[in-house]
Amino acid sequence: MRYERQILMPDHDYPIAKGLKLILSVIGVLCFKDWKVSYSGPTCILIRRGAIDSSTAETHRQDLIKYLHHDKMRDYFWSNNRIKPVLVVFSDGGPDEAPRNEKVLQAAVKSFKMLDLDAMFVCTNAPHQSARNPVERRMATLSRDLCGLIIPHDVCGTHLDAQGRTIDTVLEKKNFEAAGRILAEVWDRTVINGFEVIAQYVPPASTAASESTEANDVLWRDRHILQSKYCLQVVKCQDESCCSPMISRLRLYLEDGFLPAPVMFRHGLYGLEAFKPCPNDYYCPSVIPELQKLICPVCKKYFFRKASLTKHGKIHKNLATIFELAEEEIETEVVSSIDEGGVQIIEDMEA
Repeated sequence: MRYERQILMPDHDYPIAKGLKLILSVIGVLCFKDWKVSYSGPTCILIRRGAIDSSTAETHRQDLIKYLHHDKMRDYFWSNNRIKPVLVVFSDGGPDEAPRNEKVLQAAVKSFKMLDLDAMFVCTNAPHQSARNPVERRMATLSRDLCGLIIPHDVCGTHLDAQGRTIDTVLEKKNFEAAGRILAEVWDRTVINGFEVIAQYVPPASTAASESTEANDVLWRDRHILQSKYCLQVVKCQDESCCSPMISRLRLYLEDGFLPAPVMFRHGLYGLEAFKPCPNDYYCPSVIPELQKLICPVCKKYFFRKASLTKHGKIHKNLATIFELAEEEIETEVVSSIDEGGVQIIEDMEA
């Protein structure tokens, strides 16, 4: 007798609380065990004050860069005195982390260029699969450490009036900083599956995101980026005048460097039976009705966003203009040679 249970978990609705709060940015490192990716590894937590700071693609990028260069993370992220050339990021698919969003793309390209990576993949779970996010498995342990913990809101003195309204912003900042540091001290002593937790309170700072020059270049995006609903891929091209040579052997396994589209396959009489290459979101029920509208009619490349498809269309328009100019130059040369008394010889292939 066999019993199977399918794990399902409602997707996050990401409510925005009106009250004052602390925002957590949790990064879980996945270590390799017996040449396989495990669910275990060190956990990094950054705590911010919600009233001033916020959770955005830029803050997540800064958090990632911060921990990639952390002394305790060098054994996991570094090799031969540099960061490992291929970086894979799994996110929970929130508005500030979904790979289909433009701000996430901008942040990914900035990280890709800053770290000089061969490839960067930002992926998220399909609907109703949040339980399979590795970080979710660690949240239970982190929540358990908070049982019985009471953090007073007036460590440095009360900053609220009788109605609960803020009357002293300076004192409020000190109280939240004290609460964040207490929370960081509690989690900093936590051990999950034999791996340490690194927690830190981050004081409010400027997190204004500047747009990436490369990400706004239509031609650069077309050569280096492949974006779908659940996955964002940024890969080096083979033009050494544009990108430095790859350090990894990624192209030995992926000819163009990009992950192929996830397609259904079945075991047939003669082995695996799969389909020919198709658009990345071909098997996403929510995208299929709009699929044809998101495929370039010229090169058949798929784009998740109509805005990206429109920008991509400029490349073909520019190429068409170049070809037209080239044809005009050829015709001009032929006419000028005839006027100068030249003889045009046309061989008859049937003679």
